[in-house]
Amino acid sequence: MSLGSRVQFEPIRLLAGADITQALVAIGGPFAHSIVILAVTNTTNVDIQISFDGEDEHAVLTSGQTRMWNFASNANSTSSALSMAQGTQVWALYLGADAPDVGGVFVEAAYSS
Repeated sequence: MSLGSRVQFEPIRLLAGADITQALVAIGGPFAHSIVILAVTNTTNVDIQISFDGEDEHAVLTSGQTRMWNFASNANSTSSALSMAQGTQVWALYLGADAPDVGGVFVEAAYSS
């Protein structure tokens, strides 16, 4: 009996607050798989912006916020699920004048196999 697709998880990626600058900094390495669910959590004491290409800012996370994207949520038998491309990397920078001095930014990612 086949169980179909299974969810698998990539290792958690972390960028410590002290390592976040006002220029984009990579949060761990690129994804090894196409990602169907992504969560980014900001546990620092400042607001941050995140990027998925290392050049443009794509989302803001306020201090203490988690943002989740479920790219596969609308998949059905006639359409394939969306996913974030294998090799994508997440980047962060802090907003405002003060650098973070606590916490970090965590990236959690799941893929289908």
